[in-house]
Amino acid sequence: MKLEILLIAPPVMDKFRGRYRPIAMDHERVCPPYGIYMLSSVLKLAGHEVILADLIAEGTRNIKKYFSHLESCSLVGIGATSLSWPTALDVIKQIKTIRKDVPIVLGGIHPTMFDRYILSKYPVQFIIRGEAENAFPLLCRALEEKGDLRKVPNLSWRTSDGRVVRNLLGPLIADKELGSFPLPDYDSLPRQIYQSLSIESSRGCAFDCSFCSTSYRRTWRSIPAEKFVDRLEIIMGYLDLTRAKTIHIIDDEFSLDTKRAIEIAKIIRHRGLDPKLFYDCRSRDILSDGFIFK
Repeated sequence: MKLEILLIAPPVMDKFRGRYRPIAMDHERVCPPYGIYMLSSVLKLAGHEVILADLIAEGTRNIKKYFSHLESCSLVGIGATSLSWPTALDVIKQIKTIRKDVPIVLGGIHPTMFDRYILSKYPVQFIIRGEAENAFPLLCRALEEKGDLRKVPNLSWRTSDGRVVRNLLGPLIADKELGSFPLPDYDSLPRQIYQSLSIESSRGCAFDCSFCSTSYRRTWRSIPAEKFVDRLEIIMGYLDLTRAKTIHIIDDEFSLDTKRAIEIAKIIRHRGLDPKLFYDCRSRDILSDGFIFK
């Protein structure tokens, strides 16, 4: 029996004139949370029923709208950064007020870094550390089949007697596999809320700078140029859902391989596409003679 899963994306919020409201990029709604929309597609592909609660788009921390889904779901997944963690905690409290028995799985950089503390202090059963595209469906299968949780890679979990167990990390997702995942679940995207769409062409960074918050240092992996443009072209079909009709390449370092970046640009031009793209890159890359072409 497949699971009914409620996925929640909590916004970064702060108190203003006595009321909590989204701030920074979640106030501007620059682009949708890529991880949650990606996991929605991955879990649907595995046959699960997914309800996506994008609280960033809704500008709220209140999950009352999803109480009926909460009452029937088998699992709740919440993604959190350190900045959105206070909102995630509030969401957890609301969940446990309605359904004390429903298991909660957390993901994102904050739970990844503080998994032991969170599992020992808060009513959370599972945390997926790092990449979740493979680990989350394996957790769902273990829950469906009452299988051995110790075999789920990247999983931290709390046993019935309160012990915290940290499973081994699985191998990092390889280049080719990154390009084989389904596209984010933009069929579930609300209309005219976000400025841009999100897309990923690579993951991680080849460097190891001490000041950087990138999760995957010295592990840069890229989707092949042709495959990436295939994905980009499909995502362009959803641009009418956005306010600015732009696409944000969310890579840590898009221009790390300048030859690949140029190849992507040439394929886009060859296909007659005209996307408006935003991406982060090193200034010396964008200014190099090889990167600029006519």
